[in-house]
Order: sequence, then structure tokens, then C-alpha cells
Amino acid sequence: MYRILQLVLLFASSSVLGQYSVSTIDGNWLNKAPLVIRNHEVSLTEISETELLYAHKQVITVLKESGRSDAGFFEIYEEGEKVKFQSMQVYDGTGKLIKKYKNGVESDVPFIGGSNFVEDPRRIKKLSPPEVPVPFTVEIQWEKRVPKSLFLPKWFPSISEDAYCESATFKATLSDGFPILWSSSNLSFDSIKTKEGSLRTRKLMRYETDC
Repeated sequence: MYRILQLVLLFASSSVLGQYSVSTIDGNWLNKAPLVIRNHEVSLTEISETELLYAHKQVITVLKESGRSDAGFFEIYEEGEKVKFQSMQVYDGTGKLIKKYKNGVESDVPFIGGSNFVEDPRRIKKLSPPEVPVPFTVEIQWEKRVPKSLFLPKWFPSISEDAYCESATFKATLSDGFPILWSSSNLSFDSIKTKEGSLRTRKLMRYETDC
């Protein structure tokens, strides 16, 4: 039997998934944020006794040039992990689809860490942000397979200090023999459903929020 843990953060009740027009973004965010995370979904599934699968879907609207660098696909992985880029779709400011990327990535190169004196075995797969005029929206999907361990990576609903987030979801489907202990900072949950394992909060305003 499997248990399902789901964390849901919803911040703009007027946001409708699949409609990426800039006109649907809160007016206060349009004036302040270089980018808005329209949707950030992470689904974790235990696919075997030794392996976990992370499925990602991220929708980002870039409002200013300073937010462009955060709108690409970037995933760091280690030996024993596998990353599969699935798709990137690009929409203009009205929400019209203008470009698609499928299969493959622009580069798969060694990751250069913070020290030049220690060899870093990690690699990074990436696809640079599209060269289209702002505002624009990217919808990116990818998967990552990792060996099962005692610790799960931190979950950051936001991706940068200046980003605002409309909707973010983390969902884990694990066997009964895989209990989860979790903690959070700068979150004020207004409802907790223990039976379904879901958590909901009103607003995400700062990057330091994580679970």
C-alpha cells in the first residue's frame, strides 16, 4: 500500500493553469518582479526498492530582462543519477505558443563548483533561455532518477530572490516503509489535512522559504 504526501502552495486564486497571458498576473507583481513562477510542480515517486523518480513541471513568466537567466533548463546531477529533458514550450506575452523544444539538451557538461582546488564529479544539463522579446513564458518538463537515500533534497518553491510565485506543489508517493520527517521556514500554513497529507498556505513572498 502507498501513502501520498502532498504539499500545495496557492497564492493567486485568479491564476488558471494553462493560460499564460501576462494580463492574468497580479498588477503589483508586474511592477516589482523580473519574473513570476506561474506553476512549479514536483512529483516524487518510489519506483523500486533502490530508486526514486522526480518529475518536474515549471512555468515561468519573464517580465524584465534581468529575469531571463532564470528561465532556462538547468539540472545538476551526480554519478548514479539520470536526468531526462522532456520539453520546453515558449509563449509570448499574450499566452500564444511560439516555440517548442523536444528531446535533447543544449549541453551536458561538468559542473564547476565553488572550489577550484577540489575536483567536482557532478555534471549539469542545460538549455539556455529562448531569445525572444520580454515578456514571455516558458513551460519546462523534465525527470530525474536518483538512488534511494535517507535524505530528500530541499524543496524551494521559488527559484530566485526576486521571483514571485503563484502556485507550487510537492507530491510524494512512497511505500509505508519510507516515513517522511520534514521541517519548514517562513511558512504560515492556514490548513493541514493529515489524512490526505496536504498543506496549504496563502502567500509566498521570499526566496528563503523552503520545505
